[in-house]
Amino acid sequence: MTPTERTITLDSMEISFIDTGTDTDTGDRGLCVLMLHGNSSCKEVFNFLGNRQISKAHRLIAIDLPGHGKSSDAVDPETTYSIPGYADFVHRFITELGVHEVAIVGWSLGGHIGIDMMNRFPEVRGVMAIGSPPAGLGEFAAAFPGTRFGHLAAQEHWTEEDIKEYVAEKYGLFATSDPTILSAARRADGRARACVFNAFFNGIGTSQKWIVENTTVPLAVVCGERDSGIDIGYLNTIAYSTLWEGHVHVIPTAGHACFIDNPDHFNHILENFLSAIGIARPSYSAALDSVERNDNYNLETRTIILHGTSVDVTLLRSEWDALIYICERRGLSFGDALRNIKGTSSDDLSALVMRWCMTKLSSPRRIGCRTTEVEVNYDWNDIRLFLAVRRLGSFSAAAAAIGVDQATVSRKISRLEDMAGTPLFRRSGSGAVATEIGEYLIEKAATVEVRATSFYNALRDVNLVRQHTVIIQASEGVSSYLLSPLLSGHNIGPLGQVIATRKEVTNFPPARIISDRSSDRADIRIVWAPPRKGPVVGSGDHVRKIASIRFSPFFSRKFRRAPRIHPQKFEHLTQVKILTLSSYALFDDDDCLGPWNAIVDSCQEPCFTVDFTSSLERPLVHGSGIALLPTYSSLYSSEIFQYEFNIPPMLVDLWLCAGEDDLRTPAVRKTYDLLGLAFSSFDWSR
Repeated sequence: MTPTERTITLDSMEISFIDTGTDTDTGDRGLCVLMLHGNSSCKEVFNFLGNRQISKAHRLIAIDLPGHGKSSDAVDPETTYSIPGYADFVHRFITELGVHEVAIVGWSLGGHIGIDMMNRFPEVRGVMAIGSPPAGLGEFAAAFPGTRFGHLAAQEHWTEEDIKEYVAEKYGLFATSDPTILSAARRADGRARACVFNAFFNGIGTSQKWIVENTTVPLAVVCGERDSGIDIGYLNTIAYSTLWEGHVHVIPTAGHACFIDNPDHFNHILENFLSAIGIARPSYSAALDSVERNDNYNLETRTIILHGTSVDVTLLRSEWDALIYICERRGLSFGDALRNIKGTSSDDLSALVMRWCMTKLSSPRRIGCRTTEVEVNYDWNDIRLFLAVRRLGSFSAAAAAIGVDQATVSRKISRLEDMAGTPLFRRSGSGAVATEIGEYLIEKAATVEVRATSFYNALRDVNLVRQHTVIIQASEGVSSYLLSPLLSGHNIGPLGQVIATRKEVTNFPPARIISDRSSDRADIRIVWAPPRKGPVVGSGDHVRKIASIRFSPFFSRKFRRAPRIHPQKFEHLTQVKILTLSSYALFDDDDCLGPWNAIVDSCQEPCFTVDFTSSLERPLVHGSGIALLPTYSSLYSSEIFQYEFNIPPMLVDLWLCAGEDDLRTPAVRKTYDLLGLAFSSFDWSR
C-alpha cells in the first residue's frame, strides 16, 4: 500500500507517523514492522518505506519520536527523554493503534529503544538493531569510541556548524545538502539529547548487554562497515542469547546510516529477518479472516484452566472450527491441544499453537471471557532454578550456580512439573533438555526475571531520584571536552588519562551540565579567569583553582600541505587566516590572551569568529586557518599540531565555585571534591 502520513494525540502530544496500513489491518501482509529513527533524526530517513516487496508483505509504520520531526516535544522531558521512557511511549503508541504483534527496526537511538522493549512487552516478536551497540553498565566507552560526533550527540545546544558536522558524521557528506535531514537536526529538541545521555550515564534502565544476553526474542544486529561512531569489535564480544543467524551483519561500504548507504544489501537482510520471525503467521491470518467474515453467530462457551486461571471463553462455533483447522494442519487434534493446556496429557503440543491459543484467549477485541483467579503460592527461587537448569543444561550445574544441592534442584523442578501436569525437562546421563512445553515456559520465566530485575533497577532509580542531581555550570568547551567525558567515564582527553589511573574519580553522584549562558541556578560553577585575578564570586562562595590552562596556535595537516604563506614567527600569524572565539576578547591581559587578541586585531584578512569551541574544530582540521586552543587539544585529534616557534605565554585559570549552603548537600560536596581531584591530577603545564 502507499505510505500515508497520519497524526494521533497521545499523552497530550501530537505524534506524526507514516503508515502503509490501517488500524484494522491485520490481514494477509503478515507482521507489522515499526521503524524507530535515531537521535535528532526523523521518520523520513527510512527510505525502504517505498520498497514494494517489503511493503507488500508487511504493514510498515515509521514514527517521529517525541521531540523529533513533526511530533510534539515531550510534555515531561525528564520522564520521556530516556531509553526506557521512549520504550514505554512506543508501547503505548502501538497499543493505541491496536497492533498486537510487531517487529522493531531501530536505527541508532531507535535500536536501543527496541532492545529495551524486547523482554518488557510481549507484542515484540523480533528486533533489528542498526548501529546500536548494546553496551553494558560501565562499558559505554568500549562500545562508542570517543569522537566529536559522540559529544555532539549529547549536547543540548547546537550551532549551525554543529548541525552540519553531526549530520555529515551520522549520514555522510551528501546529507549536508539534504534539506529534510538538516531540518530534522535543527528541529530536534536539544533536551532530548541531553536527557537521554544523562539518563544513560546515571544508569537509568536495564543494562542492554544483559538484555541481549538473556532475551528469548530474536535479535538481528546490523551495522555499517565504515561506522566511525561505534566499535564493531565490541559487538562481537557479546554472548547474545538469540542472535539471528549467529553473527553480526556488517554491511560493506556503509557508514552509520547503512540502510541509506547500501540499500540493496540492507533490504535483503531485512526481508530475510522479517521472513524468519514471521513464519507460519499467514496461515493463521487466513483462517481468522474467513472467520471474521462468517455470518454464523451461534456462540459456544468452553472453560479452560491456563496457568492457574479458570477462563470461560465465548467464541463463534465457526471460530472454534478455525482453531481445530489450524491444529489439524499441524498434525494435532484440538482436543489434544485442550488437554495439553489443562496439563493432563503428554508433551506433544506444538508450542507455536499453544502461543497462538493463548494470544486468542487474551485478546479482548476478538473474544469475550470471564476469568477467576486461582490462588498460587510461588517461590522466585523456583524460577531461578528453572532458568538455571535450562541455561546450564544439567541439574548439577544449576545447583552449583545457585548454591544449593542437586537434590533440592530435582525436588523443586519436580514440583513445577507437578503443577504443569507434564514434564518440563527430559533427563539423561548427559544432562537435562527442556521439552517443548518447558521451552515455552522458559520464555515466561525469563520475562519474570526481567521484570524482577526491572523492579530492583526501579528501586535503585527511586534512590537516584531521591538523591540530589547536581547542576554543574560550565562553558561549552569545558562541558564538551572535559566534563562530559569525565562524568561518563569516557577515557579520552586529559581527564581520560586521569580516569585510567584514578578510578575513584568516576564515582560521581547524578549530575547535569548546563551552559554558562543559562539563567538556571547551578550548584557548582566552573569558570575561567585571568591569572592572579580569580573569579567574580559571592561572599559565601567557596572557590578552588583547579587548573592553569596554556593556550597555543594550532594548524592542521591539510593547512600545512596547502600552497600558502606559512608563518615562521608568532607575529607572522597576521598574514594567514585566523579562526578565533568571540570570548577570547574578554581575556585581554598581556599574560592572558592579550597577544592573541593583538594578532586578531592586526590580521590582513577578516577573521573567522565563532561562539563555540566545537565550531572551530571542523574548519581547523580541514585547513581553513589557524586557531588558538588549549595545548591539550592535540589529545583529541592526530590531525592538528602546535607551532614550534616561540609563543608568548598565554594562560587562563580554571576555577571551581560553589556556595557554602550548596556544599552542605552531600552530593554537591562529593561532586565538588571529585572535580577538584580529577582536574588537579593532570599536569596542565605540558
